[in-house]
Amino acid sequence: MEIYLFVAILGGTICALCASSKKRSGLGWFVIGFLLPLIGFILIIVLPPGEDGLQEPIHEGFATPVTKPAATSLDELQKLADLRDRGVLTAQEFETKKRQILDRV
Repeated sequence: MEIYLFVAILGGTICALCASSKKRSGLGWFVIGFLLPLIGFILIIVLPPGEDGLQEPIHEGFATPVTKPAATSLDELQKLADLRDRGVLTAQEFETKKRQILDRV
């Protein structure tokens, strides 16, 4: 029993540290790593990093991912328009980039 508890805590801690470095919930991955140390470790290693800056707290101590593709796209389009207005981009380059941004939304 003591060995499993040690392995569970160690597994949870390792999963939480890996998750935090990948911008994912450290607490959630600690629980997964605590309950299933080997499986949790394998899962967090193969998962891609989470989105940067897309977590907003909804309750003290908790966070949920909130994506804002429209706001990000609008910012990109405004920057492109500024580059076009300053003569850095041609009208054709602007239209090509604009289409790429709008296709992602």
